[in-house]
Amino acid sequence: MIHNVIILCAKYLFVLPAVLCVWHLFKLDPNCRVAWIIRMGITGAIAFIFAKVSGAVYFDVRPFVIMHQAAWIKHVPDNGMPSDHTLVAMSATALLLPERRALAAVGLVATVLAGTSRVVCLLHSPLDISASILFGTIAGMIGYLLENRLKQSKTVRK
Repeated sequence: MIHNVIILCAKYLFVLPAVLCVWHLFKLDPNCRVAWIIRMGITGAIAFIFAKVSGAVYFDVRPFVIMHQAAWIKHVPDNGMPSDHTLVAMSATALLLPERRALAAVGLVATVLAGTSRVVCLLHSPLDISASILFGTIAGMIGYLLENRLKQSKTVRK
C-alpha cells in the first residue's frame, strides 16, 4: 500500500502546485490576470534556463544506475540533475508565496513530498531535489521582481 502511495506521489503530486496557480489565476480580478500570466511566464522561462544550464554543467547519475537496481518507476538512465518534477512544483509554489501563503504552504508540502518520493523511488539523489527547490525558489523570486518592475515602469509612464 505505502509503496503505491509513494509511486503516486513521485509521479503525480508535482502537478498540485501548478493546479493551485491556475486556481489562483481564476480567483484574481480580471485586471490582474495579465500580470500574473507574465509572472508565470517569466518564472517558467527562468526555471527552464536553470534546468538546462545545471544539467549541462553537472551530470548526476541516477541512483538506480549507481545501485544496479530497478527504479520503482521505469525511467531512462539519463542525467538526474535537476529534478524537473520538483522544479516545476517549486516554481509554482514560489509564484504563490507573495500573495497566497496558505496555498504556497500546501504547494511546499506537495513539492517536498514529491521530491522525497522521487528519491525513495531511486530516480533522483537528494542533491537533484535540493537544487530544484533552490532553482524554483529563485525563479519565482525573479519572476515576482521583474513583474513588479514592469508594473512600476507602466505606472511611471502614465
